[in-house]
Amino acid sequence: FALGTRLTSGAKLPGLIRPALQRLSDVTGETAIAGVLSQGQDSVIYVDKSESLNPMRYTATIGEHRELYCTALGRLALAYMGTEQQHRCVASLVLQPITNATVTSRRALLSRLRTIRASGLSVVKDERIVGACGVAAPVLSPAGSFIAGLAIIGPTPRIQPRLEAFGREVA
Repeated sequence: FALGTRLTSGAKLPGLIRPALQRLSDVTGETAIAGVLSQGQDSVIYVDKSESLNPMRYTATIGEHRELYCTALGRLALAYMGTEQQHRCVASLVLQPITNATVTSRRALLSRLRTIRASGLSVVKDERIVGACGVAAPVLSPAGSFIAGLAIIGPTPRIQPRLEAFGREVA
């Protein structure tokens, strides 16, 4: 909540989010990434990161765009849209099977978005990259609107057994 309040006061996102990302990466040993919804609302954009020091890690480039339907940050952004906006956005998405685990059914995606909104956490496993798993939580304004998402992403064998603990950390 405090981070969302500071962001809506006009402060710059990367400067405020960097300490949170560094703490998440230090505590978990995994890569922490911040993402925002793109202006066209068709992707999520990585705006800052703190990469794991582990030689086997998830890497990303600031400014990279990622899909909304098969990434933890993308689903988070979708989940926090208004219902009408969310349905329009989901209807416009091309749900391509990137891996065998990728959700390609609009009904299944909408069901997962309801779960994300209820729990406050978005978890994606092997849907965009086989062997990568992520858990993300929103940064919300005081009014409850989505500003950004924070995610912990890494190799599935390391993340999956610690999903519950990582979910508490990122939230």
